[in-house]
Amino acid sequence: MSCRRSDSAWPALRALAVALVLATALLSLGCRVCEAGDSESRSEERQRQLVAGYETAKYLASSGQLKEAHSQIKKLRRQAKGDVEKALVEDALASYYLAKRELPAAEKHASAALDLHPAFSVGFRTRALVRVLRGDSLGAEEDFRSALSFDGSDLKSLRGLAEIYQAHDRGPEALRLVYRYLELDSLDAWAQDTWVDLMGAGLGYENFPLDYLRCLKSAAISRGELAAILVVALESAERKETSSDSSTAPGVEAGGSPLESPSDGERSCRDCASRWYAQFVEKSMARGLMRTYPDTSFRPDDPVDKGLLANDLYLFLARSAPAKVEAVLVRPMEALRAAGSGTGSPRVPGTGYSDVFILSYLWRPVRVAVELGLLEPESDSAFGVDSPVSGSEAARMAENLARLVHSP
Repeated sequence: MSCRRSDSAWPALRALAVALVLATALLSLGCRVCEAGDSESRSEERQRQLVAGYETAKYLASSGQLKEAHSQIKKLRRQAKGDVEKALVEDALASYYLAKRELPAAEKHASAALDLHPAFSVGFRTRALVRVLRGDSLGAEEDFRSALSFDGSDLKSLRGLAEIYQAHDRGPEALRLVYRYLELDSLDAWAQDTWVDLMGAGLGYENFPLDYLRCLKSAAISRGELAAILVVALESAERKETSSDSSTAPGVEAGGSPLESPSDGERSCRDCASRWYAQFVEKSMARGLMRTYPDTSFRPDDPVDKGLLANDLYLFLARSAPAKVEAVLVRPMEALRAAGSGTGSPRVPGTGYSDVFILSYLWRPVRVAVELGLLEPESDSAFGVDSPVSGSEAARMAENLARLVHSP
């Protein structure tokens, strides 16, 4: 009886032994995983501390606390292990010597940082700042460009490159960089002032309004703002044209005649007084871009919708570029044929949009605006005649209009 009880206990003992072995193995594995996790966590913490030390060293150097900066850099040098960490140390040294105005040493350490870490955008920027002070504009431009290729939102590189362009009378290139800067930091005083100066210089305005920049970012522009956007686009195109061909006068199409203007009575905006866009409204009316209402008011605060905008564009192009309008309207109109044969809806015009009736006054304007690439439809089936027009949409339209008017 005793033997039978002992024999029946063996399977349980073997199962217990196997369980103990498995538990020990799992515990050992868990310990190793924990140790690896702790090691990785310690490594990440060390890297965070090193980056924080690097930023502290750069700040101390830029604020003139050179002794403290040098002490911090020596500590970083003892901590740095891989190439990336050593590159941080070299860049910190470059900033230190830059603050001391020891430019050859600063450039040497900045170059050493880039040798260790070729994709180090801040390293390119540091070396560019050194080269600016050394008078090497070409080298600085190349380094700023490299910095921006790795980090397009680097404000210091955007400003540095813009200032180089501005110093060398490359206004349009500087303007694009400053506009990008303002997209990232719209409240920066330097960027706002520089943008206003560059726009004024490029278009011949003594005081160009900063409000124009704000209207470009508006989700729904007014008639007064639209007038400004249209005039600026056309004047910019004319400036480019006259700079490349001094024989062509502003307001004249290539190979054409001066644009017709409405009568003097239609050129004044009596309800735009003291508004920032008043001069642009008057220019838009003088060019035939926009007109007053029957009661002679301009109503600059009225919102702009796509349908009325298409109509204004059509009326302007019918006088300034009639051949291009006619080329669109004489093309075969499959939708009209389908409607006439009874296979399509009578609401569908030649444009194919359900919100533009065949007999509507908007039929021709919408067709012309879409086919000439001035306005984009809301969808494949609807133009969106009542949709508001944003500042960015109006700017794209105005640029396309300017190219259309000034193309052969």
